[in-house]
Amino acid sequence: MANVDNPNGFSFERRVGGGPGIPLERGIVKSAVTIAAGDALEITLGLLIVAAAANTELHGISAEALTAKATAQGSVAYYPALEDIIFSGQTDGDATASMAGKRLAVAGTTGIMELDSTGGTTSVAQIVGLKKGSTWDSHARLLFTIARSSFTGAGYVYV
Repeated sequence: MANVDNPNGFSFERRVGGGPGIPLERGIVKSAVTIAAGDALEITLGLLIVAAAANTELHGISAEALTAKATAQGSVAYYPALEDIIFSGQTDGDATASMAGKRLAVAGTTGIMELDSTGGTTSVAQIVGLKKGSTWDSHARLLFTIARSSFTGAGYVYV
């Protein structure tokens, strides 16, 4: 069955080694920001915003949607960028088995974030495999960890 082109952000899959449950954090969101569940997040001046494609590290993945008021900051639950968390996300183009072990950048905007199948210049998603039910083809759903974390200040390399 062919993969469906349905960019809908990133999803928490599991913790490596069966860690103690699903880790959720809460963070303060910059005013006048809209965040969708599954958006990659970065932190700037202590506030969460949707990650830009050029971002070199991620702070986490949003677990809920939020539209912060123009005059006030909001709060959002997110999965932190920890080395033992595996996420999944769709590629924006062709995906091949040679991507396993490589790093890809994130692409897209709020609500429709994807993995950049061409690699990108700011590769922050360390690909660990193919999500069950997907195929190595256009718009594949891949499993990944966050390779550069502003949450911990660490860079993780698994290859």
